[in-house]
Amino acid sequence: MNNTLSTDLLARRCAEESSKKRTVSRDDQFCFELVRRAFGLDDHYALGHVLNIYKDIWSRFWVRDMYAFEVESLTVDDFKSIAFMRVYNHLKGTAFDGFSSLTPLLAYFRVALTRTVAHYLRSSKGRQSVTQSLNDDDADDVLENIPAPENSSADAEKNIVRQEVERRIAYLLPDENDRLLFDCWAKQNLSRAEIVDAYSHIWEDENKVRVALQRIKRHITNDPPLNDLLSGLL
Repeated sequence: MNNTLSTDLLARRCAEESSKKRTVSRDDQFCFELVRRAFGLDDHYALGHVLNIYKDIWSRFWVRDMYAFEVESLTVDDFKSIAFMRVYNHLKGTAFDGFSSLTPLLAYFRVALTRTVAHYLRSSKGRQSVTQSLNDDDADDVLENIPAPENSSADAEKNIVRQEVERRIAYLLPDENDRLLFDCWAKQNLSRAEIVDAYSHIWEDENKVRVALQRIKRHITNDPPLNDLLSGLL
């Protein structure tokens, strides 16, 4: 049983599994038990192992080159540490019981990191520091998904969070028809009748649309990382 293994052995096995390039060949049980001890049991020794293993794995998000954000005041590792401790403080103890597997927890880490950087970018000083640390070509690439200066207040964070909402929904809805239906309902605000008129070759009648929408809504509303993202848009 993994709960009888020493923390050092768990960390070693977790690191080995995490280093595998093919997701299907990974065995997450060791990492999940390590994370459970760190968060659920508030084991600081296990927490140190978790941070060392995952600080690079979950740091890739909406910018192509995260190291463009390494400025005088905050380094990439600073962003990671701040986000990690926010997740820890939010989920330690019984709050961790809402997670039963590793994948949604790592997604939650990603959300926290995104929001940490977004919060930093809310200040025009932060945006200016990032821009000045790059040459013109690099700045164009890195700022591709950052809102314009006139929107660098609270709107900046919301724009970035919206991008993460879109990515999370795409992950939760791997089926192309499900994504299409969600787009019709949530973005285009189409009625069931209008959806049938436009896509009768997929959904024969309004009842088929209703049943599919109910399934989609149940699936996405039960996702903790998505709920956390959406709370940032309120």
